[in-house]
Amino acid sequence: MVQGIEAPAEVGIYELFDVELKVANEGGESGQGEAAIEFGSEIEYIQVDLGPGESKTYSWTTDKHDLGEGIIKLDSSESVDVRGSGVESSVIGQPLELSASESVTTATDDKITINKIHIQDSCKNIDRWGAEVATYEPENEDEFVIVELTCGNTGNTIQHLPDADEFFVKGEDGELYDLAIDPIMEKPDFRGEFENQEIYSSERVPPNSTVSGILIFEIPSNQEIQAGLESSYDDSEYIIYWK
Repeated sequence: MVQGIEAPAEVGIYELFDVELKVANEGGESGQGEAAIEFGSEIEYIQVDLGPGESKTYSWTTDKHDLGEGIIKLDSSESVDVRGSGVESSVIGQPLELSASESVTTATDDKITINKIHIQDSCKNIDRWGAEVATYEPENEDEFVIVELTCGNTGNTIQHLPDADEFFVKGEDGELYDLAIDPIMEKPDFRGEFENQEIYSSERVPPNSTVSGILIFEIPSNQEIQAGLESSYDDSEYIIYWK
């Protein structure tokens, strides 16, 4: 019989965490079976083998693909010779926080490192030959936030790193602010570098490769800033914040 399922009450999006399944054999003979544990659209199959009166704890690693509450529970219809009623555990997906100079590696094998975050009231566009082309000031807000970051592929296959336009910053007011300098949307029309640094642009990269650059946002003045990444996979969403 399944006696309980234990998991953290809160986890970061795409952050790996452990789940424990507690099972007891209440009979007088040894028994084997298979426990099917449902979590969202996925099912984990746990092979159970217990002696008479024996109790065991089985564990496995998983991750949550979206914000909000998720339920981990026994799927009795898919289980074999394992029973339990109303046994479940609630897990809440929260934004994954990351401070400057720290890194996070998600379950999708993206390693995101925030090297530095700073605020300034203008940005200089430098062409390829080192001559100043233009000085840009915020068009809609008061200041620029410049985020220096590195994204890498820690997986075993070629994969596409997060796109620049998937990033935003969140101010103290709770509002989200889009890119002020967007290379994909050509906003504004520019060539070369800003502030002597390349604008971050995603690429398909092989394992153990990285791409570095800066992201530039506009914000109101006197804001405490968190920067984040928002993306969608199979109608699910994850957000990574750092501050």
